[in-house]
Amino acid sequence: MITTVLLLTIMITSSFIFFPIALLVWAVTRPFDRRLRALQWVTCMWGSLHTAAIPGWRVKVYGKENLRGKDARVIVCNHQSLLDILVLCRLHHHFKFVSKAEIFKVPLIGWVMYLNRYIGIVRGTIKSMAKMMEDCAQTLQEGSSVLIFPEGTRSEDGNLKSFRTGAFSLAKDGGKAILPVVIYGTGTVMGKNTLKMKAFHRMAVSVLPEISYSSFGDQPLIKTANMVQQMMADELDVLKNKMS
Repeated sequence: MITTVLLLTIMITSSFIFFPIALLVWAVTRPFDRRLRALQWVTCMWGSLHTAAIPGWRVKVYGKENLRGKDARVIVCNHQSLLDILVLCRLHHHFKFVSKAEIFKVPLIGWVMYLNRYIGIVRGTIKSMAKMMEDCAQTLQEGSSVLIFPEGTRSEDGNLKSFRTGAFSLAKDGGKAILPVVIYGTGTVMGKNTLKMKAFHRMAVSVLPEISYSSFGDQPLIKTANMVQQMMADELDVLKNKMS
């Protein structure tokens, strides 16, 4: 529990420091930075601080060269833990991610998510799902990438769950490329339905080459989902071997 208390202390303390900075950056850059790239950079710096500040945690980033390019893409990532977003901040990449609507209500942290125009969803409601898809499509049209966890919820054992087709529908309908990202180790540090965290562990995030629209645009959504899931499962096995 010492690691949990330390992370929560860092999170709460840093929130009082970084939120005013984020608010100032938002106010100053919003008129000419419509996609809020500067605010995302500050947010990634803030998020990266949390994993860097725990002495026993190490985060390795692979494939960062695959982030190159300015075109908006649909980023799909596996979901192992509440720590996933903090690890994804290590990419220092511009994207809007889909999150449970309840997180937006958390003081300071949720407010920064709101300023960034991240996309909320109320799970289990068709109306909210439709609104989320509309917001994602609009975000892509505006030139910002969207990050979605296609499993829909966190994995309990670290293995990939079946992929839902929503993310792939967005890519197909919008004519956008798909960028697979694989996270390893966060579920071991902090599993589902617990706040206990391991004090010493290595984590990794791997960015795979993007999948062009031309390579999946004509095929059924479920085929695309299964193809990407297999690619990510293979990379997850690679990361397990690298980090073991």
